[in-house]
Amino acid sequence: MLNVIDLTSTLVRKYKPNERKFARYNASDLWGIVNGYHDPKTWFLGHSVKPHEAYRMWQGKWKHRQVQELLEDDYTLEQKQEVQHKDFVLVGMVDAMNSEFLLEIKTSDSVMPKAKEWAKYQTKIYCSMFQLPKGYIVQPIVKGQSIIL
Repeated sequence: MLNVIDLTSTLVRKYKPNERKFARYNASDLWGIVNGYHDPKTWFLGHSVKPHEAYRMWQGKWKHRQVQELLEDDYTLEQKQEVQHKDFVLVGMVDAMNSEFLLEIKTSDSVMPKAKEWAKYQTKIYCSMFQLPKGYIVQPIVKGQSIIL
């Protein structure tokens, strides 16, 4: 008889932080670095991910994929860009974009009344990297019979 299959260690292993490389920064990390939320040692060496954090990332990944499935006819998805600046490389991957603007999809469990400062910072960096005049921070919401961003 099968009692329980514990997937916790697999989930945590799959969502460990990406390996960091000297002089190579992800746009999504910059706000934390600039504002002192990541000290250099912790940022470079990474930190352990707690099970509830890994679960939230897993859920967010699937929400992203679901929204992107609905955008794929009109937007370029998961577009990566690397920009060399002096002695470092800035790396960014935008969730969705067209020729006029980009979308940065956020997947919080609760409806966010306004975008967080780090998300605004990240979106501005993406606009610069992808040379687009506008970027929108969006969140999928079910409202009545509609799914809106």
